[in-house]
Amino acid sequence: PCVNAFTNAVDGLNVSLAWLAPFNGEANPAYNTSDVIAGYLYGSASGLRTWAKVDYSADALAAYKNHTIKGVNVVLKDAESLTGLVYGFVMENGKIVSWHQLTADEKAAVVAGTWTKITLDTPVKINLGNSYSVGVFAAHAKGNGVIAVNDGAPVAGVSFVATSTSKEPFNTSSPYWSAQNKYNYLLRPEIVADGEMAGGEIKFENYKVYRDGELVATTTETAYNDSEVVPGTHEY
Repeated sequence: PCVNAFTNAVDGLNVSLAWLAPFNGEANPAYNTSDVIAGYLYGSASGLRTWAKVDYSADALAAYKNHTIKGVNVVLKDAESLTGLVYGFVMENGKIVSWHQLTADEKAAVVAGTWTKITLDTPVKINLGNSYSVGVFAAHAKGNGVIAVNDGAPVAGVSFVATSTSKEPFNTSSPYWSAQNKYNYLLRPEIVADGEMAGGEIKFENYKVYRDGELVATTTETAYNDSEVVPGTHEY
């Protein structure tokens, strides 16, 4: 699988590379740089509903041929805070394509500060070249944050919030999204492999760094400093 959020910085002939691990179902945190809860977010202090989503570009999913999004995993505050409808959903190219509404029993089973698994009614096969988002809609008590955020450095441009009403059927909802760049949601997709690639969680042993198609390093870290670069243009 390809890594996520690959970045580089150049200082003379030194190139510093950094990345996040590939996401792999619930086992890998994707854009979440920490699982430590820093608080709970709501759409507005006076609002009674919150939408939250995390976007994954087509490039971020380039390695996920023959994979399917099975569900949405999220950390919610507690069952008492969920006063109305709660949905987990997936968007493809900006449109809601699958969702699941939590039943009364499922809402009652929410445990404070732990991961809640929301299994989609219809799994979503990842079609390469498309972008996807995973999200949650929750009706809640006034001014009561319900969706957990972590204490990690925020990843800009991937988290969004809205306070719009939901509609029936749910995929006709049209939330007005605003960028939320202060926090990372504890919100992630549950992705499973299809066919021959199925067989359980992938264990990542190391990362291979290539410069201009040639292997220059193998590391267990999510960063590498390339100090043997010759002047010119290079591809990593």
